[in-house]
Amino acid sequence: MEFQLKMEQLFNEVNTFSKSYQTLEKENNNLQREVKALTTRNQNLTKGNNHLKDYLKAILEAIKHFLERSYYS
Repeated sequence: MEFQLKMEQLFNEVNTFSKSYQTLEKENNNLQREVKALTTRNQNLTKGNNHLKDYLKAILEAIKHFLERSYYS
């Protein structure tokens, strides 16, 4: 009887461990998916930011050129 009780207890511990591991594995997969999505979003935002910087540089150069021409005219 005592052996059976110990086996049931061991089974329950292993079962609990297995469920915990599966839960952690699912959480890890979800977090990896989220990190990948955030990395992609960050890359897209960085590209957009660089495009806006270049656009602003071009505008400032055009204004500078216009003001220089106006000053020397």
